[in-house]
Amino acid sequence: MRKLGVLTIFMLVAAVAGGAQEKKAGGAAEKKAPATQEKKAGGNEAAAIGEVRTAYVKAAEASDATALANLFAVDGVEMPPNAAEVKGRTAIEAFYKEQFGAVKFSNMKITPTKTSAMGNFGYDIGVFAQRVTPTGGKPMDDKGKYIVLLDKTSDGWKIKYLIYNSDLPAPPPPPAPTKKK
Repeated sequence: MRKLGVLTIFMLVAAVAGGAQEKKAGGAAEKKAPATQEKKAGGNEAAAIGEVRTAYVKAAEASDATALANLFAVDGVEMPPNAAEVKGRTAIEAFYKEQFGAVKFSNMKITPTKTSAMGNFGYDIGVFAQRVTPTGGKPMDDKGKYIVLLDKTSDGWKIKYLIYNSDLPAPPPPPAPTKKK
């Protein structure tokens, strides 16, 4: 359940500096935007990364797996807690569809503590809070922290890596099955 609740931790950090191209899944190249010399995400870059953060919350609260997956680079990676990494936009969409079949996210708040960009690389570090309601269950409040790495492409900032975890203690393991005599 904790893994499901941490979904909303939206880490924005991505991007490779320079005007090079990056290979997409299937061999196509994803065109990089021209590099800039920013050391910190100033006005436009911070706002653009903030738009990705806002879109993440909107899509998660709407249970829109496709919209969430489209925030990622084609070869983006989701690194959920206590689970294997999820590689590629298609796998990320399937991951979110599974999540949304089990829980509903609401009252999401992502608060960045540091956002920076240099060229085509950016990152967003911060904390999150959210309400997670399992299907047929009681709502649970969760909070934690995240890191997002982003790539700036011709389509704007895309999440390259997202990792997050909860500040709450892990739930206890299920009881061991009883043996029959």
